[in-house]
Amino acid sequence: MGQIPDHIKDALRKVENYQTIQLDNGICIDGKRTVYDRWEFIEPIIAGGLYVDVGSNFGGFTRYIAKKPGTVVVSFEANPWAAKIQKWTLEEEGLDNVILINGPLQTAFFLDWMRCVELIDGILFMSILHHFPVTHALSIWKAARNNIPNVFWELPNPSDGAACGRETFQKLTSVLEESSVRLGTTPSHTGPPRNVYLDQKWSFEFYGKNYLGCPTDKMSVKKVTYGTANKWSVEMIDRSLHVGVNLWNLLGHNIIYPSREKLADMGVAAYQKVIKNEPHVEDIRPWNLIFTPHGMKVIDYATIMNGQDDYTLEHLRQSILTGKY
Repeated sequence: MGQIPDHIKDALRKVENYQTIQLDNGICIDGKRTVYDRWEFIEPIIAGGLYVDVGSNFGGFTRYIAKKPGTVVVSFEANPWAAKIQKWTLEEEGLDNVILINGPLQTAFFLDWMRCVELIDGILFMSILHHFPVTHALSIWKAARNNIPNVFWELPNPSDGAACGRETFQKLTSVLEESSVRLGTTPSHTGPPRNVYLDQKWSFEFYGKNYLGCPTDKMSVKKVTYGTANKWSVEMIDRSLHVGVNLWNLLGHNIIYPSREKLADMGVAAYQKVIKNEPHVEDIRPWNLIFTPHGMKVIDYATIMNGQDDYTLEHLRQSILTGKY
C-alpha cells in the first residue's frame, strides 16, 4: 500500500475533494465524484492517439487515457492545488506520456491552436464548459468539433439548481445536444444525474499553420479522414503520421509535468540521435519536435551545409526551458 506524502495531504486540505483518486499502488482517496463510472462510457472509444483533458482536476480521466497503449495526453488544470495533486498521481503511476499544464485553457490560445495542423484524436470537457462565459464556451466548442473527431462532454443537469453557472449550462446544453449522442448517465454530487455525451465527426479539411507563430501564413489544404480504425489518413501526404503534440505549441504555458529540464533533455537527446547519423544537421528548432507516446521525436531538419544556421543544441535547450525563441 502506497503512502500519501505530507505535502499532498496539505494540498488536499486546500482544494475541493472533487474526484476520487484510485492509484495502482492501492492508494484510494474518496472524492465527491468517481471517475470510473463515466470512464466506462468513454473507454471503448479511446484508441491510441493524442487527447486533451480540459479542467482535469486530479487527473482521473488523464490517467485512464494515458494507460492505454499509444496515447499522449495534454492535461489542463487551473487550480494550483489540484494540479499539484495530479502531478503527484502521475509520478506515482510513472506515466511519462502526459504533459500537465497548471493553468486554464485560454480561449484565444485554443482558437489559435485549432488553426494549426495538430491531429488531436479526442478532447474531454467533463463538467467544465459552464465555467466559461457562454460566448467563450461556444467558441471553444465550435473550434473543437471542427477539428477533433471525438469531443466528449458533460454538463450539470439543466434542472440542477445547486451547480454553479446554471444559466450558462442550460444555454450550452440546448446547443451541444443538437449534434451529440448520449453515452450514459451517472450520479452527480449536486443532485440530478448528469449525462455524458459524444460529438463525433469523421471527415475534416485543415487549412492551417504548421505550428503556433509559423511565419508561413497557410499550409496547403489537406483532406483528412478519421477512419473506422480510429486512425488519421491524409491526402497528398506521402509519409507516416506520428502520434503526438508539437512541443512548441505548449511551451508558452505553465508546464509542471514533466519538468522543463526533462523536456529540454528529451529534445536535445532527440536531435543528438539524428546528428549521430546525419552530422551536418541544420534547422534545429523547438517546433520540429513532437512529444510522442515513446518520448520526443524530431519531425523535420535540414542537412544543407551552408554555414548560415548557428542555432545550436544549447539554443534549443534554452528555448524549451524559457518557451522563447
